[in-house]
Amino acid sequence: MIAIQATASGGHAVAASEAAVYQQLLIDFTRRELRKSDRENRAVEAPPEPMVNAELWRLGIAAYGMFNRGRQFVSEVQLQKDLETLDPEGLSAQDDRPGLVQPLSEARRTIGRFFFIHTSETGEPDRSRKTYEFLHATFAEYLIAHHAVDRTRELIDLYEDYVDGRLRPGVAWDKDEVLYALLSHRPIADGAIVRFLRQIIDKLQPQVRTSGGKVLEMLLSKVDRHRILSKETDYNPHSRTTVQRLAAYVINLVLLRLLLDPHRSITLTDLAPAGQEPLAWWRSVVRLMQAGLEEAAWLGVLHAIEPVVSDGAYCLGLRRDGFAHDMQEVYEARLLFDRAAADVAHVGVALWRGTPVPAAASPVQLYSDVLARRLFAAPSPASAPLLLEAIRRIGPLRPPVSFAVVEYVLTHCGHLSRDDTAELVAAAVTSAAEAVRAVPVIIARPRLLEVLPHIGDWYGQRFPSAADFARVAGAFALLNLIGSAQDKDLGWPVYKLLMRTNAGLASMVRSDVIKKYASVSAVADDTRSSLLPAIVDALTHELIRLEEDPTPLPVRTAGRPVR
Repeated sequence: MIAIQATASGGHAVAASEAAVYQQLLIDFTRRELRKSDRENRAVEAPPEPMVNAELWRLGIAAYGMFNRGRQFVSEVQLQKDLETLDPEGLSAQDDRPGLVQPLSEARRTIGRFFFIHTSETGEPDRSRKTYEFLHATFAEYLIAHHAVDRTRELIDLYEDYVDGRLRPGVAWDKDEVLYALLSHRPIADGAIVRFLRQIIDKLQPQVRTSGGKVLEMLLSKVDRHRILSKETDYNPHSRTTVQRLAAYVINLVLLRLLLDPHRSITLTDLAPAGQEPLAWWRSVVRLMQAGLEEAAWLGVLHAIEPVVSDGAYCLGLRRDGFAHDMQEVYEARLLFDRAAADVAHVGVALWRGTPVPAAASPVQLYSDVLARRLFAAPSPASAPLLLEAIRRIGPLRPPVSFAVVEYVLTHCGHLSRDDTAELVAAAVTSAAEAVRAVPVIIARPRLLEVLPHIGDWYGQRFPSAADFARVAGAFALLNLIGSAQDKDLGWPVYKLLMRTNAGLASMVRSDVIKKYASVSAVADDTRSSLLPAIVDALTHELIRLEEDPTPLPVRTAGRPVR
């Protein structure tokens, strides 16, 4: 594209930005086309700027005709109608100069001889079957961005004239019918269009951007006002309802307002109309957009706008990070600045879709991340550093987050390093309840009793629940049979203390049952740490069952029960 522009401009300096390249390219080829079409004045130097701008406006109408219909092409009949609606004066002027660019067919055929518009013909006289499309979508995307800014500039100029007292009495500066006609059909949140908007707006003077921000804020404050029926407001190429058009127009005004800000950020207080509570106003706007936009367009909005709370202020910015489509409900809640709903959505997508949160920034996000990894991800030590990083960032854990981390450790204890296990247990086990659940990890790695002595203290207390006692006492009795000499030395004092403290429940620990599960552990010696959580669960279940019903379960031999 840069090479084409350099050729078209006679080898002069090439524009720096992508938007500038397309602008100069379209201007150069439009001038050339106008000069070729005006056969009587072939010797005239460059065509006047108003004529070039008029042709670019017609190209823009074609681009918006495709975009607002959600297509890559527009039929001749549709484009004719759009031109009659949005550029009636331009067509009348062309009718008076038959040698110049013709109203539609001749104009598009002439431009089609170049490269940016392709004419598709069927060989039939039916004009509705003749279509026009840009050979590359980027031309349309640039024209959409260019004319969105250009029409906004017209309002900015009128506003500045009004402020300076130069505007003729009786002339309204805020007649936004043309801007409304263009931008009330689909959000211009597409990445390529936003990129062009950025580059074009960055070339504006600071004063213009400041005035533009005020203009857009005032347009937003009365966006739902009744508009007098006109050709511009009657432009509705896709037959959208009033709610759909209002939703699209609102988001497009918000996007333009964000882009005009040098920091690409604005508070709801600055954006909301005077006299309205900013958060309540914004939530009504979000619900309007969600109700009025098609699903793909709504996803585009979620992808483009990032809600941020900074120093207690609700702010909107342009999204810089990635967008995960399977977390749509989370983004929707965030856009409403509804933290409670976002927390629920986080947990929901973790449980339902198994979506982890790679950079958890709150306890609920950490909880969701652990749930997703616990329920859906294969055991892997690679996830531990990410989890530990999030824990360090978030701080002390409390239920249910702490229990979720305990479950993670139980699932992964056979794969985790000693240091990672110690840090995870230290973070998650903050009460006796978590210590009871985590006891298989302690049995698998008894040296944790040295590193984290307070856990042994919890095991030595009186247990109000027989089930909790059976789990802890059974696990330590198992350690006394399967552990190394050093492991037994660490576990034996804890076992003696908990048996003495809970003497009334000591009969639950049956040596025959403990020996049975010790033999199972011995068989699985190489994978013992991975299997111990399941072994301890099964052991606990049997000790509790035998306490309630001491009758042993039947043992099947050769198909016959033996008691």
